[in-house]
Amino acid sequence: MKRILLYAGAGLLTFLGFIIFFAPASLLYGTVTNELNKAVPGLQLVSLSDTIWNGRAQLRYRNFPNSELVWNLAKAPLMFAKASADLTLNGEGHKLEAYLDLDNSATHLDNLEGTITSNYVNQESRNLGLTFTGELQLLDISLSADRGWLTGISGKLHWTGGRIHYAPDKSAGVPGQVFELPPLDGALSLDDKVLVLDIIHEGANLALVRLRPDGWAEIIVKARLFDLAGVPWPAGSSLDDTVLQLEQQLFPGRG
Repeated sequence: MKRILLYAGAGLLTFLGFIIFFAPASLLYGTVTNELNKAVPGLQLVSLSDTIWNGRAQLRYRNFPNSELVWNLAKAPLMFAKASADLTLNGEGHKLEAYLDLDNSATHLDNLEGTITSNYVNQESRNLGLTFTGELQLLDISLSADRGWLTGISGKLHWTGGRIHYAPDKSAGVPGQVFELPPLDGALSLDDKVLVLDIIHEGANLALVRLRPDGWAEIIVKARLFDLAGVPWPAGSSLDDTVLQLEQQLFPGRG
C-alpha cells in the first residue's frame, strides 16, 4: 500500500511539474493585462503564446508599430517570490534586450541595450512637431521602479546624427525648419523623481528633456543647439541661454 501511495505521489508531482513548466502563457492574459494598465497607461497586450517560462507577447502602444516581447524566465528565483528573466523586445524599427529582476515591490532592468530607428521615434515625436533621421542607440541602461514610478536610472544614449524637421502647428503662424546635426550623446538620470535626459555634443549641453511622474515632458533647448545646426538664434543670447521651451503630456498622471 505504501509503495502504491509512493508511486501515486511521484506521478502526481510529475504531472504537476509538467503543468507548471509547460503551462501556456495565455493563462496569464487577464492578470498581465491588468498589471500593464497600471504600469504603463495606454500599453495594450494583444496576445500571449508559448509557455510561462519561455513565452512571447504581442504589445501595442499608441500609434507605434507592434512589438514582440520574448522572455526566458529563470526558475530558481521563484522559490523566493521573485522573478528573473532575459527579455528581448523587437519589431519594426526597434530591437532591445535587457535582464529583468522583479518582486512584489520593485522592478529592476539591467543591461538594457539596443537600437531604435528614427521611423519608430517619429510616430510620437511628430506630435511635438519634430521628425528625425538617423538611429538611436541605447547603451548599458539600468533602471529601477516601484509600483508608482521610477526610483533610479542611469545609462547613455547615442544618436547617429542626421536631419531634424521642425514643423509647428500651422495655426501658430511659425514657419517650419529643417537642419542637420552631427552625432549627439545623451545621459539619463533621476532628479527628485523627474526623469532627466541631458543631450550633449563634445561635452557641452545642447538640450534637456525632463519627464515628470504626472506625465508631462518639458523640452529645454539651448542656443548652442541652433548654433551647431547653423540656424539663426536670438541676438544677444549666449550659447548657454534657453531659446526654446516646449511642454507636452505624454501619458496620464501618476499623482
